Amino acid sequence: MYYIKQELTEFTSTNLTDTYSDWSPTITYIVEPDNALTSASIARFGAYYYRSVTSTNLNFNPETYSNIKWVKHSVSNKYAMLDMSSNSKSVVVGGDLTVTFLQNQSSILGIGNYEADYITIDILAPDGVTILWTYDTPSNINANVYDYYDYIYEPYTLDQDFTTKVNLPLQGRYVRMTFHRLPLTDNSACGYLIIGNPVYIGMSLMGVKFGYNSLTTKEISSFGNLDIKKSFIQDIVDFETVIASTYLPRMRRELKKIYDEIVLFVIDERDVSEYENLMTLGVIQDASVVLENNVESVISFSVIEAL
Repeated sequence: MYYIKQELTEFTSTNLTDTYSDWSPTITYIVEPDNALTSASIARFGAYYYRSVTSTNLNFNPETYSNIKWVKHSVSNKYAMLDMSSNSKSVVVGGDLTVTFLQNQSSILGIGNYEADYITIDILAPDGVTILWTYDTPSNINANVYDYYDYIYEPYTLDQDFTTKVNLPLQGRYVRMTFHRLPLTDNSACGYLIIGNPVYIGMSLMGVKFGYNSLTTKEISSFGNLDIKKSFIQDIVDFETVIASTYLPRMRRELKKIYDEIVLFVIDERDVSEYENLMTLGVIQDASVVLENNVESVISFSVIEAL
C-alpha cells in the first residue's frame, strides 16, 4: 500500500470551459436569487466560483473580500477534478475532455469517479507535440455486465463512475489526457485527478473493512419522544499493513508529513484487485502499531474518506 500527495495544481492547456465568467474589477456585481444565478452575481476567481452578497460590488477582489463582499459558491469546472474534497466533477457536455499538464517526474496517475468510454494518456516531448509514450485504459462499456441475465435485466443508469491508476514512465515533459465521451450520455467527466510519486507504507493485509460513522444526533425530549437531527455520514476504511520493523521510524516521519491532509491511498497496489476501493481519497484518522518484533511490524490504519 502507498499514498500519493497531489502534485498537480494547474493545466498547461484544457478544453474545459467555465459556467461563469472570470471576475473583472470593472464590472459591478449584484445579488441574485438562488434559482436565477448568472454571471451578474457569480464570478470565477482562481479555482473557485464566488457569489456576490452585496448589490454594489465593484472592484472588490473575491479572495481578499471573501465573507465580506463574496462567498465561495463552488469549485470551478476547470479545477473541479483537482479539488481534493472531490464530490465535484469537471464536465464536458457533448464531447471529449482533454487536459495537458507538466509531467514533473511523477510516476503514478490516479483517476477517480470519471465518466468515459476509455482514457488515452500521452506523454509528450518538450515540443508539446511529439508523442513519446501512449496508453489507452480498457473500455468501460458494459463494465458492470457479467452475464446475459445482467445484460437483459440490469437497470442501467446514465451516470457511471470508474476509478483507475496508471504507472507513468519517467520521460518527456507533458502529459496529455483525453477522456473519450460515453456514447450513452455523449459527455465526459472526471471527479479527481492526482499525479505524484508513491510513498510506501506497507503491504496490505487481507480483510479491508468498509464502514461509516453516522454524525446524526439523537435526543429524547421530556415527553419521551425521540428527536433525530440528521447530519452527514463519514465513510471509514480500516486496514492493516505489514512492514519491515527497521522501516518503522521512517514511516512515522512520512505519515507526519500528511497530517490532516487529503491524499490518495492505493490500498491494494495490484492492477487487478478484489477490493472494492482500490483507491480512495481520505485523511488518516488513526495509525497505530498493533504487532511488532525485530523482523516485521503490523500497522493498523483508519482513513476517513473524502469522497
